[in-house]
Parts: sequence; structure tokens; C-alpha cells
Amino acid sequence: MIRSLFSRFEELGSVADHPGRGANRNISAEDNVETVRQIIHPSVSIRRRSSQVGISRMTLRRILKLDLKMYPYKIQIVQTLLPQYHLVRKIFLASKYSDFNWPPRSPDLTAPDFFYGDI
Repeated sequence: MIRSLFSRFEELGSVADHPGRGANRNISAEDNVETVRQIIHPSVSIRRRSSQVGISRMTLRRILKLDLKMYPYKIQIVQTLLPQYHLVRKIFLASKYSDFNWPPRSPDLTAPDFFYGDI
């Protein structure tokens, strides 16, 4: 064990694995990426698309995420900000934060003491 680590360190200058080690992507994977790029449509689910193309669902998801940089759309529920509520929100903020005691040397209220350049 130690001998193999020492010989690896002498050979590479590090005890990390040899560069390029691991399974290589095969040509069919590149063909799959091109196939998915051509047939992808946002209204068709990944499950249905994988059965049409003949690629497993997880492989299709991996191609979409890693190779094509496409991610699933997540529906988010947000509050509707209508124009008639603008004044209501403004009054609420004024009532909530109006009684804050600003420090006497607050940079929001006083001019800066130091200037950069000719003034």
C-alpha cells in the first residue's frame, strides 16, 4: 500500500489518480445528445419523450441537465402586486419603520467627511 502510494507520488508528483482515468463517453452518447437537442419540446414530459426516443428517463434527464443546460421549470406562487395596492403598501411601511431612531452621524442623513478628488 505505502509502496504503491510512493511510486505513484514519484511518477505523478501527487497521490491522485492518473489523469483521464475512468469510463470514457462513447459515440452513442454524443449521438443521444444531438437527438435530444433536436426533439426536445417544453410541452412534452421527459417520461413521454424518453419512451419515444428509446433512451432511459434518467439518461434523458442527465443529457438535458449536464449537456444542454436545461432545468425543470418550477411553478412558484407569488403575490399579485396590483397598482391599487401601492398606496396601502407605502402606508404600511411608513407606519412600521417611521419611528426608527437614526444615529446622529448616520451616512444617510449627513454629508460625507472625506472626499476623493478635487471638490
